[in-house]
Amino acid sequence: MQIVFYKSRNKKLYFNGMKKLLWIFFLVPLMVYSQDTKDDHFCLGIQWGGYSNFGDWKENGINFGFELAYKKNNLYYSAVFTAGIGVSVNKFSRDAYFQGLAEVDLFVGKKYKVLPKASVMPQIGVGFLHYTNHFQEEPQNAIGLPIQVKLLFYESRKFGIGIIPKAFFNKVQNNYSLNLTAQFNL
Repeated sequence: MQIVFYKSRNKKLYFNGMKKLLWIFFLVPLMVYSQDTKDDHFCLGIQWGGYSNFGDWKENGINFGFELAYKKNNLYYSAVFTAGIGVSVNKFSRDAYFQGLAEVDLFVGKKYKVLPKASVMPQIGVGFLHYTNHFQEEPQNAIGLPIQVKLLFYESRKFGIGIIPKAFFNKVQNNYSLNLTAQFNL
């Protein structure tokens, strides 16, 4: 009887070992797949701040914008829409006019972790600027090169706050802005 008990015990151990091995073969690919898909995700951001151009017509204003970003293979692809309103003041004559702008940018950038809960993300792209002034006869449009650097501090895996210095270089006027942002990882 001891031999039969020993054999049945080995069969039971063999069966349990096979169950564990089968679980490993089924679970490891799922875990690897989940790690691959975890890299893909969307982010939604809200931005607000101020802008200026530092030209002969000193233009200062406030802006507000939305951002939708997609992360794939450690790169972030972003679409940003920004609208602003401000005042144009001639540095020499001190004439002042209301002005407004609308900007649409497409960015690509990479995030670098600098601290456990902080990251920096330089981004470059292409953008479209629709610009109007009260004194201009017609609005002006320009395609340009926007460059921004996001400095984000994460409160959790799903929410971060930060600051975004940005420059938009184009033929109409170069705009510079400093925005605060709240980012939600979806």
